[in-house]
Amino acid sequence: MISSVLITDDLVPFARDFAAVCAERSMNPCLLSSRSSIEDRPVWNRSSRLSAHSLCLDVKNRYGTIDSAVLCFDATAFSVSVAELADIVDSLVKAYIILCERLEDVLSKQGAGHLCFVLCEQQQSKGSEVQLPVQREVRMAEAAFRILAEDCAVRLNASLIRVDNAERMNCAQWLADRIAAPHRSKSSASWVKAASRGILGFM
Repeated sequence: MISSVLITDDLVPFARDFAAVCAERSMNPCLLSSRSSIEDRPVWNRSSRLSAHSLCLDVKNRYGTIDSAVLCFDATAFSVSVAELADIVDSLVKAYIILCERLEDVLSKQGAGHLCFVLCEQQQSKGSEVQLPVQREVRMAEAAFRILAEDCAVRLNASLIRVDNAERMNCAQWLADRIAAPHRSKSSASWVKAASRGILGFM
């Protein structure tokens, strides 16, 4: 029985889809918000260590434990200029580092719990020269997220999942199935494509 699933965050399309699937299955999703105007969602001030501490307490107070934390990264979710994107992804990677440090402490004290790193990808269109700087920033951000995820997978019970943005809902259903499964496999530093078939498609 899943007690709660912490999900980051409501700016990421896959995170919203996944939270909706979890809600349908009574898995108690707790979708973080970077906007204080959203009611009944813990607010994640990405630059604040205190915020990371407070939101974990919030989830534990609501549900008792954090059974799973699903950290979704999608650098393409921001429709901004190249300069703005560079600043955003830099702050976002730092925010995930802060949050992971806090979650590592929480899960260690609980003696149980699971971290899932989700890297949202999309097919790279044959781009114009205007797109190339954006693609470069996105790839750099994704590489930094991969390093963080693989480092955590060495120390924690963690899964590394790649999601095709073109198949978001199928991937959300697949991931909910895996998280709710009574027997999860051990942590792995290998990336698995969501909704893939066969033994490598299971966590």
